[in-house]
Amino acid sequence: MYNLILIAVLLLSSSNSFAQAKNLISQNANEAELPANKRFEFPNATDTKAFLLNLAALNEKDIFELSLFNGQNIQFQFSKMYHYTNGASSWYGKSVQGNGDVILSFYQGNVHGIIIDDFNKKYMLQQINTTQYFVLSKVDNTLLKEAPEGIKDYIEDSSPHKKSRANADVCAIGSTCVGNSTIDIMVLGAAQAIIDGGGNVPAFTVNATSAVTEMNTAISNSGGAAVTFNLIHCDATAFVTSNDLS
Repeated sequence: MYNLILIAVLLLSSSNSFAQAKNLISQNANEAELPANKRFEFPNATDTKAFLLNLAALNEKDIFELSLFNGQNIQFQFSKMYHYTNGASSWYGKSVQGNGDVILSFYQGNVHGIIIDDFNKKYMLQQINTTQYFVLSKVDNTLLKEAPEGIKDYIEDSSPHKKSRANADVCAIGSTCVGNSTIDIMVLGAAQAIIDGGGNVPAFTVNATSAVTEMNTAISNSGGAAVTFNLIHCDATAFVTSNDLS
């Protein structure tokens, strides 16, 4: 009898937890409803959809839900807030049902997101012109071809490795580095990179913020070295790209 009561209580508790998840999508949308925009068209996107997102509901205690594709969703809860020297920040949440996570980055009214679901599928969340309209793209990195045919995407170095000891500025050879280390990062975008990042420097900056936070969470979740990346500056630069890596 007591076992049956305990099972009933556990099932009720699980049901209530599921019911309390707040769906951040307030309304689905279609392409015709979207404001004119310069969002990046991911060449490796396999699914795309648009909606209105209520990010004002975000907090550090509730469970939130985002519907993805084909009936899939991710439920997640706040884990950590990342703040960077350049004024950008990222809200980081972890799945309550599996190993997925959600990064939502903010900078001067611009928002960008990276989502990994519980099946290790990746999604990119793009804001449309600092509005509540967003486009979610499911991306398949196995479809990416990073270098044109016949062009090497690496630099060959035939010179012998000359270093015989650790960099004294990092830690002495044979010893364990003590304490946390911070690596400051500046990200500069050529004209096309700024366009791909949303058409202006603030939009480009919030994209870079998500990338830096993704590095920080990867290191933290892997239990690796006590290293934190700090985004200190983003800007546009006059730079002509080429396929020459030499």
